[in-house]
Amino acid sequence: MSMFNEHMSKLLCRVLAKGEGCQVLDCGCGDGRVPHWLAERGFKVIAFDKVFHQRWGSVSVSGVHLLQADIHNLTMHKLFDVVALFGVLHYALDQEDLRGMLRWSRDWLKQDGLFVLNWITDEFPHLDPLVYLPSKDLVESELRALDLALTCSWTADVEHAHGGPCHRHRIAYAAWECRRASISATAS
Repeated sequence: MSMFNEHMSKLLCRVLAKGEGCQVLDCGCGDGRVPHWLAERGFKVIAFDKVFHQRWGSVSVSGVHLLQADIHNLTMHKLFDVVALFGVLHYALDQEDLRGMLRWSRDWLKQDGLFVLNWITDEFPHLDPLVYLPSKDLVESELRALDLALTCSWTADVEHAHGGPCHRHRIAYAAWECRRASISATAS
């Protein structure tokens, strides 16, 4: 798993434990590295991102279906064994938008499904003061309210520049299990 840092590798090991053939939804997949990596290991992946990435056109892996879509208006008529939300929560506009992102992600999970995510927390100020950074406690509280059970959680500090001044982030990583039937599944 050398293409991922140790923390992403730890989360992806939880996904691998669900078993080959599982269906994964990757919300906000970026350039598609995670969904392609999972598909190469036998997972069936639907992945979407708001922005079309050039890499999507240059990499073809059986088992991956990439969509250009926004979590705010995507309709899925199926449930998944795993839902992933990696590096997406800082795009929420506010707490209500965050709540919606988490609720939609949860509604796409099968009973006993796995929800894995990471996000930039509010523990260090962001270079852009208008960026919404939810706290670890807030996200965990929202997920408990959605009847998800925490299986593991940790944080890691990252310092980087990516084209601008050097700055720090605290990244939260977590895996949750869905303990009750999906709202979407019970409504049909």
